Amino acid sequence: MSRAINKDLEKLARAFFENLTVDDSCEFGSIGLDCKRPFGNSQVEQDMFEIIGLNAEFKCPNCGDEWSEEQYDYVRDLYYEKLIPYLKEKHGGKDNEYDLGT
Repeated sequence: MSRAINKDLEKLARAFFENLTVDDSCEFGSIGLDCKRPFGNSQVEQDMFEIIGLNAEFKCPNCGDEWSEEQYDYVRDLYYEKLIPYLKEKHGGKDNEYDLGT
């Protein structure tokens, strides 16, 4: 399986930012993600397949789409190992400076 990891990470980052919300249930409020978004309920890997446009490797006439174990490993690695470092590097990690106009 050959994928452009940075393109997939950018798609996941876009889904992350599109789902930022403000929770006003505490003091001033908190900016964060709904724990069910952008990766739905219990089908996290399948939500990620859809976000990055990774088609199922197998078509089963009785059970529908089926992704290979390699495909599952790939999206799990993106989620658990690569997405947070990517967000920090590309969108404001420790070494990035912000121009706040001051």
